[in-house]
Formats: sequence, structure tokens, C-alpha cells
Amino acid sequence: MNNRVTLCPEDGTYGIQIPKGTWHTVEVYKPSAIFEAKDGKYIPQR
Repeated sequence: MNNRVTLCPEDGTYGIQIPKGTWHTVEVYKPSAIFEAKDGKYIPQR
């Protein structure tokens, strides 16, 4: 499934919640700051 979400502060769209285990990517069109938060301790995948 390919879903695209465009974040735009002028439209009030500031963020998105991505379900655990979902692969994702980010395209940045304008200078931006990205804040990522996760539940629990960081455990790198091997």
C-alpha cells in the first residue's frame, strides 16, 4: 500500500502517526525540522 501524506503548517497538518513496524520514507520539499518519537527503549535491528 502506498499512502502519501503532505504535511503543511499553513493547512494545520503538522504530523502523522505511523504504525509500529511500518517501513516509511520522508521527502523534504522545504527547509524543515523533523521530530521523531517512539515508545520504549531504542533497539537497533540486525
